[in-house]
Amino acid sequence: MKIKMSRKNKKRLLDRKIDKCKLRKMLSETIIGNHIKTMYEIVSFKPHGVFCPKCGETGYIGSGNMTEYPEHWEKFYCLRCSNIVGYIDNSPFVHALECKDNNYNPVF
Repeated sequence: MKIKMSRKNKKRLLDRKIDKCKLRKMLSETIIGNHIKTMYEIVSFKPHGVFCPKCGETGYIGSGNMTEYPEHWEKFYCLRCSNIVGYIDNSPFVHALECKDNNYNPVF
């Protein structure tokens, strides 16, 4: 069951939406750091950090592990637009910004 948040609280929590021109500029300026080898490392994105490539929101939430303990399979969603921004499937974390060739979709 989904609980709806009021517009007033959502605006207070998420702040203003980024316009398309600034979002395109952020996407073109983003530099991806070193490639990671384990799922416990974090990819660095400079100069803006981690953000959703569809709306520019910096916050995201995980779905939780969707399999039994030894396995790790999880999707991460944007707080504002609910777009998938990250993915783990017993391999290193893949962020949507790393998948520019696949239209910023980390799930193939």
